[in-house]
Parts: sequence; structure tokens; C-alpha cells
Amino acid sequence: MIHTLRCTRSAAVGLLLLTAQAASSEPGPPGANEPDRGQLLSDPPTLTLLESIGIALEGNLDLRAAFETLRADAQRSQQERSRLLPQIAAGLEGRRIDSSRAEAGLGRQPETRTSGMLRLDQVIYSEERLARLDIERSLQAARVARQEERSLDVVLAAGTAYLELLRTEALARIRAEEVELNRSNLERATARLDLGAANRSEVLRWETALARSRSAEAAAAARVTAARLELNRVMNRPLTDHYRTVDPTLSDPYFLIADAAVLALLEDQSGRHRLRRFYVDEAFRHAPLLARLREEVSARRRALASGERSFTHPTLTASAIVEHELSRHGRGTEELDIDFAEIFPELPSDGSTRIGGRTDDLEWTVALRASLPLYQGGMRRAQVQEERARLDALLLEQDGLMQRLEAEILARAHAAEASFDSIDHAETAARAGRANLELVQDAYTQGVLTIIDLLDAQTAALAADLEAANAVFDFLLDYLAVQRSTGRFDITASAADLAERRARLASFQQGQR
Repeated sequence: MIHTLRCTRSAAVGLLLLTAQAASSEPGPPGANEPDRGQLLSDPPTLTLLESIGIALEGNLDLRAAFETLRADAQRSQQERSRLLPQIAAGLEGRRIDSSRAEAGLGRQPETRTSGMLRLDQVIYSEERLARLDIERSLQAARVARQEERSLDVVLAAGTAYLELLRTEALARIRAEEVELNRSNLERATARLDLGAANRSEVLRWETALARSRSAEAAAAARVTAARLELNRVMNRPLTDHYRTVDPTLSDPYFLIADAAVLALLEDQSGRHRLRRFYVDEAFRHAPLLARLREEVSARRRALASGERSFTHPTLTASAIVEHELSRHGRGTEELDIDFAEIFPELPSDGSTRIGGRTDDLEWTVALRASLPLYQGGMRRAQVQEERARLDALLLEQDGLMQRLEAEILARAHAAEASFDSIDHAETAARAGRANLELVQDAYTQGVLTIIDLLDAQTAALAADLEAANAVFDFLLDYLAVQRSTGRFDITASAADLAERRARLASFQQGQR
């Protein structure tokens, strides 16, 4: 008799219910509930689904690389903001001109001169720079939303890898039990041959069946290894690490994929359409993909507005320069300073007859500028037309994305509902297959039925057991895919988030009636 994973739909419902431990616990600081990594690597007793997701979110290489890129991109906003802040520069200049020009300069331009300078520039108003700052902030928000998408992908990848590992382990156990069953049947056939109740062909048939089942067992073990390698890769753990997984049982709090309200609607055929519409509504609210596109639309709208304002909004800047002469040498160092009143006493001494004059070593300049391009060959108008067309294209892309997302969610929801229903059907078939196999085994032992009958019954029972084992995991995987599309996973949500989601579901149901 084949003993393997038995899980009816009611068991799956219980398996997916929110446990009090997970639903009512207050969220702690980041990392508070994560497993001890050192203990996990040395001798972990188990690796749960939540732990595998937590390790993947912390260590996945692709996610970490994307996060570092996000950190680098975050500096772009600061760079654009710095263009609006005061710009201060200091300089030191040494200059030499030809001697004839120095002499003609009357001391204003010595032949050799060194000076130090301090310059301050401040943008008072620049539509272009303000727009670039706003656009970069929107683009950074879009990049943050893209990082949320990557995180959701890692959650889905880790959850899928963990469930696939459980599936392959369950199927490997079924294959191992098939080997034991064929071995016992071979022993039974050998005993019947010794008693003269069977012929040599029956023994050979069971030897063939045993060899084939051992081959299938080896292939199943290889699939377990491949699934474990994939899980370790997603978590960024050593590929040879071996963890003890947690089978999906009623008492397991880590298979936290749906709450009671959602499962009640899954059980109710008439309520499923409301649940599908709720999934779509949740996606439109929370899907990072839509959030990213909305931010990109906002950036494009700002670029268009900036282009239109460039015709009427001048750029205002202020600057201040302070220059101190450090030394002067060569010709032209003496400044011209002649007062004709000292030479001709009859001239007035009010300074009106003075030529030249002496200056100190400090020179400063303050300026305020306003500039507005009048004509650039039609470039600005072309830029506005380009931005308007790109905005229209992005808005159409947003509409198309929402349409595709809705179709994707509805298709995945229907698939999850079908796999949910198949749990009961598969278990019914498995029970019938096992009961039939027991009857045929007894009849074969008594010589009433032939080996062909027993092989058929055993094959049917094996196929039913495999389908029953697959049915639970199919539903779990389908439901994870649905939640990935909505942008929220129950399994990683806090108690407050789950309570808020339940309230939205209840309100949504009221509005759909």
C-alpha cells in the first residue's frame, strides 16, 4: 500500500488559514524575527517557507545588486538639487602680457600679475533646473517601485522554489514506496512460483517493474537535488547546503498564503467572481508596475510643462566676484595719477582736472542677470511636440498595461480556483485507487486475478497518489502567482496590513452586491 501526502481541500483550507501566532503578533524591528544565520548554516532543524523567503530577501545577489544600483541612482536627485544651491569657487591666477601692452595700460595691466579670486553664483529662478529636479525625483520614485517589483519577484521565486522542493520530495517518497511495493510483489510472485501457483513470466514481470521503479526513484531523487540547488541559489546560500523542510500540515503556521475571508470566497462558487474583481482592484491599488508607470507619466508631464514654460519664463541668476591682487612686476606697474591743479594753480582744485588715480588691491563685482532665448531655430517648439507625443504614448502604454494586468490576474485566479477544486477530486481518486489496489492484491494472492490486473491497479493507484500530491502544491503555486500579480503577499504581510486588507475586502463585497 502506498503511503504518501494526503491533503483534502478542507485540509488545504486549514493549511492556509492565518494562525494566531502569525496574524496577531506585532511586527518587530527589521530582522527581529529572522532566523539566526549562523545556526541555520551549522545545523538547522528545519527551514520553513517564511525563513527561506526572509533569507532570499536579505541575500539574493540579483536583489542586492539592484539595491546598490538604486542607492547610486538616488544621488541623481541630490545632484540636480545642488544646481539650485549657491556655487562658490576660489581661484588663483598668474598672468603675463607683452611689455608694450603693459606700458599702454597706464598701470591697470602690469606685465606680470598674480591674484586670488572668490566667486559666488546663485540661480534665483531656472525653469529648466527646477524641472530637472522634479523629473529626477519622479524617476527615482519609479526606480523605487521597480525595486519593489524585484523584491516581489524574489518572494515568488523563493516561495516557488521551496514549494517545488516539497513537491519533489513528496513525489520521491511515492517513488520510493513504489519500489518497496514492487519488491514485495516480487517476493509474493516468487513464493507463488515455488508453490506452483504462478509461472516464471510473472516473476520476470515483477523484476522488470522493480527495475523501472528504481530508475524512476533515481530520477525523482535527482529532481529533489535540482530543486534544492535552485532554492539555495535564490537564497544565495552555498549550493551544497541541506535543509530539512516543513511538510504542509494543518499545524504548520508557515504556509500562510490566504486568510479565512479569502478562503471562504474560494469555497463559495457564487463568491468567486467578487474575489477576482477584488484581486484586480488590489492590483490597481498596489501593483508596483503601475506605480512605476504613474511616476514615469508624472516625469513626462513635468518635462512637457517645462518645455512650454521655456517660451515665457526667463532664467534669473546672481553672481558676486571678489578679486585680490597679490603681486605685480615688470612694466606697467605704476598707475597714472596726475592732478593738473597742482601744476597750474589757476585751475580749480575740485578734482575735475585729475587724470587717472590709484586703486587698492581689492576689486569686487555684483551682477544680476535675466535671460530668455528669443529664437533657436524652432528647437524648443520641436522639443515640446516631442514631449507631448511621448506623453501620449506613455498614457496609452499605461492603459494597455492595466488591461494586460487585469487579464493576467483573472486568468491566474481561474487557474487557482481550478487547482483548489482539484484537491478534493484528486484525493477522492487516490482513496479509490488505494482501495482498489488492496482488493486486487488480495485477489492476486489468492490466484483469482492475474498479474496484469495487479499491474493495472498499481499503476492507477500510483497515478492517483501523484495527482493528489501535486494538487496541493499546484494550488499553493497558483495562489502565489495571483498574489504576485496583485503586488501583495499575505505570507510577508504584517498583522496591520492583513487587517486593512480584510477591511477592504469586506467593503468591496458590500459594494459589489
